[in-house]
Amino acid sequence: MPALLLALGATGCEYSFDPIAAEATSFYPPSEYAQIWQDMVICTGFDFTRVSYQDVKWYRTSDECVYNPDHRTNDGCAAGLAWVEDNIIVLPDRSINDVMVVRHEIIHLLSGQRHHLGNYWDCVYWEAP
Repeated sequence: MPALLLALGATGCEYSFDPIAAEATSFYPPSEYAQIWQDMVICTGFDFTRVSYQDVKWYRTSDECVYNPDHRTNDGCAAGLAWVEDNIIVLPDRSINDVMVVRHEIIHLLSGQRHHLGNYWDCVYWEAP
């Protein structure tokens, strides 16, 4: 289990990401991610003034998974994690080339939600025209 550090915000409801504690390093995403982002913008139909692709901070970890306190399965072990409040996506090395995981985490940022609400999650399986 990775050593992901969570800090409670002033409201007690927000998490913040500490890349050092998570043993994560920043990385430049593969060029395909920009197209994946655009595809998810088209599919979800969200108003995207909240965050742009250039605002995203990408991190990777060599751990098998990323610990997510909201993840109800696998003891919190997730294939990826989006920190909506900070526009951060964290991927274990094994998920960096997994389009479904990347799409999933992008939808979290676009929706501004940490949870899986709404019908736009079908976009993970969407094929661009």
